[in-house]
Amino acid sequence: MKLLDVKLRIKALIKWLRWRWHCLRATGKHMPRGTYPVFYVAGWYGTETAGDKLILLGIAQQIWAVNPKASIVLITSNIYYSVSSINELASLASSSGSHPELVSQLLNQVEVRGDFIVPRLGKGDILIFGGGPIMDDATLFLWLCWVKRLHRRGGVSGILGCGWGPLRLKLTRRWAQELVDAADGTILRQHSNMVTTTSLDPSFLTWPIIRHYRSDRRNGTAINIRFVPKQYGAPPAKNINQQITWLEDKLSWLQTIVPLSGVSIFSTHELDQEGDLKTTATLMSHFKKNVDMTPPTLHDILSLLGHSQFSIAMRYHGAIISLLMGCKVLGIDYNKGGGKLSFLYNDLGFSTPPASLFDGDSPNNYQIENWNTLDTETIEVSLISAEKTYQKLVESLVEKLKENITKPRIR
Repeated sequence: MKLLDVKLRIKALIKWLRWRWHCLRATGKHMPRGTYPVFYVAGWYGTETAGDKLILLGIAQQIWAVNPKASIVLITSNIYYSVSSINELASLASSSGSHPELVSQLLNQVEVRGDFIVPRLGKGDILIFGGGPIMDDATLFLWLCWVKRLHRRGGVSGILGCGWGPLRLKLTRRWAQELVDAADGTILRQHSNMVTTTSLDPSFLTWPIIRHYRSDRRNGTAINIRFVPKQYGAPPAKNINQQITWLEDKLSWLQTIVPLSGVSIFSTHELDQEGDLKTTATLMSHFKKNVDMTPPTLHDILSLLGHSQFSIAMRYHGAIISLLMGCKVLGIDYNKGGGKLSFLYNDLGFSTPPASLFDGDSPNNYQIENWNTLDTETIEVSLISAEKTYQKLVESLVEKLKENITKPRIR
């Protein structure tokens, strides 16, 4: 832990020095002002997963539900990749055939910029963290720097639907607490003693856009087994084959319950798909299962899961998308002691918890008849509450910004 703490501090220092350089270059510069407000959305963009893309779409929908003319600027570490993500979301909305205004908004009211613009933010700007978890990473310190400077310059910040953890280091727990305390409003996607307001993950908010992928004709099983980083409890592995050997032992019980035919594997992480797909394919070959590989685009993942009868998912959004698409789902929690999937199952009120990679589950506990599913009525009832929660926070951030506009700005 001490070594991890030292490495984290070094990474945070490097990010801080880069941040100070951007601040010096931004002296006297401000972002162009149009109609107030402008929403700047930050998170793990530049390396976004399928889940992050749906989170972005869900947040954008709630912003435009409050103000249809609002401008959104996506802050990213990889402009080219995130531009392609916006185009993918516009194509997704277009495929539904019933959301032409949303397609226009995505193509005309969303701009993608690098994080060098953040020091220029001030009055008239709302910075939103939405997408991915608040976790053990030096980026957390950078986000805290962003928020403190933004508030001094009269801007407003909010946290919309981020996850909480893993936060195993005292230093990152302190940064996380400071970030939540500094924000003008926070919604987490899981219960935490840090905040009182929680709601469904923002990806659920995209249900009206993606529901047409959900088919009544189903067969086969979709599987996502992820490469597990050591910070989640996996033993250090020099290469992917070592981890596959470890996973094969941990998940040997799967071969007794996975249907014998129609197995397709998928990954929700396009930039890290090699680890996921190779791990899953090799594991299935050891279990003597023939598999088809699915491209990691939103359209292909939704099409696969919308027609699959069963889904086995280790990634958080792999499980969420599977549930939204109507699969009977076996989630496998890869966080030692319980993590994101355990929180998700609890929040959805499932009586059968997810399987655990670490806690010695018996396959008898996870026969197919005990897998979980969500019907459309449950989704739509839950969606009403979630939309109200997110839109209320967006409205409160706008009101807070209006109060700040008349105040003098501190440089």
